[in-house]
Amino acid sequence: MSGSIELIARAVIIDDGRILVAHKHGASNTFLPGGHIEHGEPSEVALLRELEEEMGISANIAAFMGVFEYQFIDEYDRHMHEINLVYEVSLQDHEVISAEGHLEFKWIKMDKAREHNLLPEKIIDLVKQWLEISQPVHMYANTT
Repeated sequence: MSGSIELIARAVIIDDGRILVAHKHGASNTFLPGGHIEHGEPSEVALLRELEEEMGISANIAAFMGVFEYQFIDEYDRHMHEINLVYEVSLQDHEVISAEGHLEFKWIKMDKAREHNLLPEKIIDLVKQWLEISQPVHMYANTT
């Protein structure tokens, strides 16, 4: 069984008690906007690039929220290890439209994140803890 380590930059965009999530058409889950960091690319640059590609908008990084590490077995029986660098991000316009045909974005109430199958599941706990203490948080989850 092979696996890999993936380095991902994620955006937490909050508006009036709601959080912006992405959904890939046909999938049963949602996830925080963002994407993979390319070799040699700073995580903040990668996040802004991904948001521009996915939503066609400019964003501002407000703060580093923390690191969420997640180990799981994917649909191909590979052992995966994601390292998510999570940032608080602000948008000038909260009207978000997907710039990529396979994605859609929606605002959900933060306390309903689990009902929308936000993955990794416990990443919402990092967000809530950061909102309480305003200090970067490190969390780890293993579902293997």
